[in-house]
Amino acid sequence: MRVSKRIDYEGALSGVYARYRAASPRILGKLAAYASRYEAPRLVEVGCGTGDYAAALRFLVAPSGGEVSDFDKAQAMLEQARSKHPGLNVCQADAEGQWPLPDHCADLAFSVDVIHYIRDLDQYFGEARRVLRPGGMVVTVTDSEEDIAGRTITRFFPETVPHELARYHPVRRLAAAMGRAGFGPTGTDHTSYETEMVEASVERFRQRAYSSLRLIADEEYRRGLAKLEAAWAAGPCQIVELYTYCWGVREGA
Repeated sequence: MRVSKRIDYEGALSGVYARYRAASPRILGKLAAYASRYEAPRLVEVGCGTGDYAAALRFLVAPSGGEVSDFDKAQAMLEQARSKHPGLNVCQADAEGQWPLPDHCADLAFSVDVIHYIRDLDQYFGEARRVLRPGGMVVTVTDSEEDIAGRTITRFFPETVPHELARYHPVRRLAAAMGRAGFGPTGTDHTSYETEMVEASVERFRQRAYSSLRLIADEEYRRGLAKLEAAWAAGPCQIVELYTYCWGVREGA
């Protein structure tokens, strides 16, 4: 599962993410629905990045007395999160190690576009089970093989596909790891959304504000960007957003 380039989240990319990336309303809607199963839910975001999802969910659950805690490995991303969303409960920790949380403290542990960086799934889901209360949920927002094939990046930057397939875990592998960790039942949900490409959409591609664009060669990136800008200029051009949600319920006391 090797990739050709290393993505440095401690460098300038943290600023790019803070400025050009935002929480998807579709993902927020799904996460809010999962959280609504619990009274005054305690949420934990693993790999929070610049804090967009944590901040939005904090606003949604606060009226019921809910709380959100989050952590990330990259100090630069946490600095952006604190600047962009003052008051976030964030700390630095590695999702592949022991999470900075006590046992049985949370109702929902979730990650968005993080699991493909995790190599030891048993360790990851073992930690998720440890911090969750009985009946709590772990939710992993990721890209399935079908999502990778159908999304906009693939249309214009097909060179990203082998990199993505090399680093993203198949859904069946995530389900198996959750089962080994003691989650059950488990399942998957999906969201699919299309909207017209606008200037802000194009700018995210210009800034290489998606990690997969930083895995391909510069010439491949420039060629794809030229195709995208030509399609946008000819208009209308659609942006396709596809996500898969792998979830499991913590069994046992």
